[in-house]
Amino acid sequence: MQPQDQPGGRSAASNSLVTFYYRTEGDSAVGILPTANPSARILRLDLLQCTGESQNINCPVRGTSPVNTPNDSLAGAVTKDVAHLGVTDVEPTQFPQADFPSQYNTAVYGNLTTAEMATLNTSPAFQQVFGIVVNTSGGAFTTPANLTRE
Repeated sequence: MQPQDQPGGRSAASNSLVTFYYRTEGDSAVGILPTANPSARILRLDLLQCTGESQNINCPVRGTSPVNTPNDSLAGAVTKDVAHLGVTDVEPTQFPQADFPSQYNTAVYGNLTTAEMATLNTSPAFQQVFGIVVNTSGGAFTTPANLTRE
């Protein structure tokens, strides 16, 4: 296995073009499990299988999240690759083992114990804050809530 094939095995040189592939399905655990599992190869979009030019690019991917994502069996313009970056909505230490999506195949995505999660090296790339709107009137909102102020 080459260093570039291992999670964290290579960093991009300054002024390099880097492509990020982000998959939204599978909960945050799927965002970090393949990153921490050096033998995991998960599907990503294969730009070489896409057609078109400029703003009219077609990358057909067949399958659905509920059926194909648990075993990573989507078809079409996808290829298996090493995950070098994982995205989660909370720190990995916040995942107790029981919160992992039970339908996901650990042979595909990997598996970590809570203790192993605590040892992951994390570097926040961006942070997002969620607010909670509380309706104290008991009635339905007739206009969107003004979320521009705290």
